[in-house]
Amino acid sequence: ASAFGNTFTLPLVFLVEVLGASYGDRIAGYIALYLIGWSPALWTFGYLLLTGGGEKGGKDGGNGLGTRGSKWSSVFATCRKIIRELINPPLVGICLGTLIGVTPLRHVLIGGTASSIAPDQLPAELALIAAVAKALFELGVLIGGAALPGQTLVLASSFVKIPSPEEAARRQNQLLLCDSATHPQTTTLAVKARELVERAASLFKMGESDLRALLIAGVTRFAILPAIGVVGFIALRLVNSPWYPTDPIVALVVLTMICMPSAQNLVLLVNLREETRHLAPRLAG
Repeated sequence: ASAFGNTFTLPLVFLVEVLGASYGDRIAGYIALYLIGWSPALWTFGYLLLTGGGEKGGKDGGNGLGTRGSKWSSVFATCRKIIRELINPPLVGICLGTLIGVTPLRHVLIGGTASSIAPDQLPAELALIAAVAKALFELGVLIGGAALPGQTLVLASSFVKIPSPEEAARRQNQLLLCDSATHPQTTTLAVKARELVERAASLFKMGESDLRALLIAGVTRFAILPAIGVVGFIALRLVNSPWYPTDPIVALVVLTMICMPSAQNLVLLVNLREETRHLAPRLAG
């Protein structure tokens, strides 16, 4: 939770609101480059740290390999699981966008610049291919434009805790029994109000281990790491290091990433295995 923070929706919304919408494309581009390294780290180191690996492999089939064969089978199964989850649509899209941006393809697919290549400058066959490729590229741009609103809705909905039908029925019966015993004339509106109060109070109830984990993650993400980042950038600037970014937007993006809360992907990650599924509510909370 302290190592992997939210890396797209929250930092993008925050930086666009702080710096203005005119910087939105640059901010999104730098965040995308950041994700090229962050996503593989999450699905390798993060996955192994949270779940411990140990995916179940195939059967030995009586070949006498025994425990050693089972161990290697488990290692291969874990590697396949990591590779399958690592090749996800967002990372593939970012890699394709980077490939287009650093190759001559950008002159064909991205117009509006002096170096753009018009279709009439190409042979008929290449012009047709370029037209189809540009249409697909523009379609991808339109779909990508809905990513931020969609992920914002998903992020907001993840904070809503919906009880199971059995738990909701149990709470409702407890409230009705309590009200019927103490306040026989209690209305449905009063029952709903009492239920809302109990739900709000439950948000502040946590065990000692949860409180300790929340304190450690909060201090690490919101105090220690930001301090290290600021001091590091100041030191790089003072020594005129080539590692100090020439674009100040890069420094702001990195510093923002350092102090973001835990990533919601951690909840998805622990849900991949039955043995770690019980950790999902703690990471989500």
